[in-house]
Parts: sequence; structure tokens; C-alpha cells
Amino acid sequence: GGGFISLENLLFFAKTYP
Repeated sequence: GGGFISLENLLFFAKTYP
């Protein structure tokens, strides 16, 4: 939700990453 490296980004990457 705020930041290039954040929990939200990590979760998003984990979802998009195969």
C-alpha cells in the first residue's frame, strides 16, 4: 500500500509469480 518493498508488494508478487 505504500513503498516499493512492502508486505503488500511481496504478496502481490507471490500471487502473480508462477
